[in-house]
Amino acid sequence: MNQASNLIRLVVGIEVRPRQAKVRFVLDREQATRIGGHLADDLAGCVEAVTGGHLAIGPALLEPGQVLAPESRSPWQALARAARLDRPQAPGITSIGTHDGQLPDRMLGADPTPPAGQFLCLPLLLQVGPDRDEILAALERKLFDGGALWSDAPPFFATRLPEPQDPS
Repeated sequence: MNQASNLIRLVVGIEVRPRQAKVRFVLDREQATRIGGHLADDLAGCVEAVTGGHLAIGPALLEPGQVLAPESRSPWQALARAARLDRPQAPGITSIGTHDGQLPDRMLGADPTPPAGQFLCLPLLLQVGPDRDEILAALERKLFDGGALWSDAPPFFATRLPEPQDPS
């Protein structure tokens, strides 16, 4: 079975406040684990069938253009490699964050220039079984019809994620 064909790309869109100073846009392991759990719960509440899959959460808030860039410059292959999605994984979550400030793959991070916009993306990959098309259709119906996973998204990020810190 071609594992790449059983991957569903998802993106969490996050609107951030205007920045006052230089900040970082990469989650550490603890932050990635915490947000990964919340996102997995929200996806399971949206489409229960996702609980049989394996969710990989990327470590960086990226500009939308980076997520849409050609494969050679986008985070998708690096996220699949880091989460070992080239082979079947047990149902669960792999939250990728920095360790001692280092990413497991430089392609998981933002471009060398920090994001300038106020709308950023957190890439997710969902590895599912042969029912991929049904799960994808259910996610599309729920997410596009409803417009979001949950209605209180801004408070979620404002209260559950610490503000990015100045890297210096």
